[in-house]
Amino acid sequence: MTGVAHRLFRQSLAYAGGGLAAPIIGILMLPLYTRFLSPAEFGIIGLLDVVAMLLGTVFSLGVLAMVPFYYADETDAALRRRKLGTLLLAVTAINTVLAVIVAVAGDAMVGLLFPSLPTRPFVWLLIVTAFVEPYWTAAGAVLQIKERASRYTVLATLRMVVVSALRIVSVAVLGLGVVGFIAAGAATAFVWLLPAALVLRREVALAFMPGELWRALRVGGPTVPNNLLSYGFRAADRVVLERFATRDEIGLYYMALRIADVARLASDVFVSAWRPIFLKEGGRPGFAESVVPVVIRGSAVAFIGLFVAGALFAPEMVAVLMAAEYSGAAVFLPPLLAAMALKGMYSTPYLMIWFRKKTSVLPLLSAVTLVFGLTATFMLTSWWGAWGAAVAYALSWTVLFALTLGVGRRLYRAPYPWREVATASVLAAIVVGIALFVEPGLGGTAAKLVLFAGFAGGIVATGCVRVGELRSALAPARAVWSRRAPTVVAP
Repeated sequence: MTGVAHRLFRQSLAYAGGGLAAPIIGILMLPLYTRFLSPAEFGIIGLLDVVAMLLGTVFSLGVLAMVPFYYADETDAALRRRKLGTLLLAVTAINTVLAVIVAVAGDAMVGLLFPSLPTRPFVWLLIVTAFVEPYWTAAGAVLQIKERASRYTVLATLRMVVVSALRIVSVAVLGLGVVGFIAAGAATAFVWLLPAALVLRREVALAFMPGELWRALRVGGPTVPNNLLSYGFRAADRVVLERFATRDEIGLYYMALRIADVARLASDVFVSAWRPIFLKEGGRPGFAESVVPVVIRGSAVAFIGLFVAGALFAPEMVAVLMAAEYSGAAVFLPPLLAAMALKGMYSTPYLMIWFRKKTSVLPLLSAVTLVFGLTATFMLTSWWGAWGAAVAYALSWTVLFALTLGVGRRLYRAPYPWREVATASVLAAIVVGIALFVEPGLGGTAAKLVLFAGFAGGIVATGCVRVGELRSALAPARAVWSRRAPTVVAP
């Protein structure tokens, strides 16, 4: 367990360093964006974000999902390069066809989802992004499965810096509004073809192996309907809100989603660090019994703690980061942060399914969640507006987590720390519930700090986290620090 903990910590630290750049830069840009873009314009960006997710899912047809398995399963380096070359050729051909289809029919498709959303030139810019993005996706997957976390982090951070700089110029200097915001993303995706080529040039030998392409479609193809369905329930809030709420309210809701992205980062960092370890060592004797439960318990408590911190201090975060007209975004944060915590807890059961290569079951789980999510979103949004959409979003993640956990544990037998996860969840609900009665102001902030300290103490007192495990978890950090700290020689 010590070796796994060290690798998990080292990679998590590296991914967090780069991953933090995205939400931190994004959050630092919020005062600028909220000065030059109105809530209604952010409402348009929020709806276009859904279109971008859908295009990014369909393009490449999921074949790049095979990339990690080539490094986990394939020992012949020359054959692995030819397989990767096959995937990249296939991606180019597939995406060329899809780009033409969307260019011709995209306006009508978007109109079905969002009747009032303007489509030109936004759809064209999103097509460019979806066409070139997969090459960086492939390069990133190679770096992650090879556990080159630091290199991946540097490139991902630079990418975020570039897109943020372009958005500042486009929105604040040139005054291009929403068009500039979207165009900056497309330009960055195009520029990042160069780093992707530098990463892939020694990993790929151009070839075409029809059998390998068919295998990639069988394994990765089910991720397309799965991701469409899962994105469906994630985007159901904005699809429904477009019919029940004003563009300003959608903008406030989307800004709350942007802040909740910090919690989503924790999930992404964890998955990026945990995935290569799990895929490589998940079949090792004793791994399921001794390593997986500890990782599940520690990560679940961390995600729940992040939810508590965000829910307690939501008004303060919004007040610091946004203009006064965006203060209404704070009310949406607690349920959205709860959804992000569930997303993090869902990660290990999801990897259990991937480890067994049973990806064909994933679309069914997402379909059930989508049906539930649409029903809940329509009902709750019609009653409570955007806040109802936020609650429905959290409930949808609850359903997906429960379904994925049930299937994952059937495919990959590992003990689950029910008591600790349930105890942490109850403590979180109590603390956040008490905070609802705390008055705003300096005294209220102090009271919330006391509540959070009480939550942390309760976690340790009830055994959800053990003192010995905290020391063990910090051991890799101490080792990293000791290597970096300068040696002081006594005189």
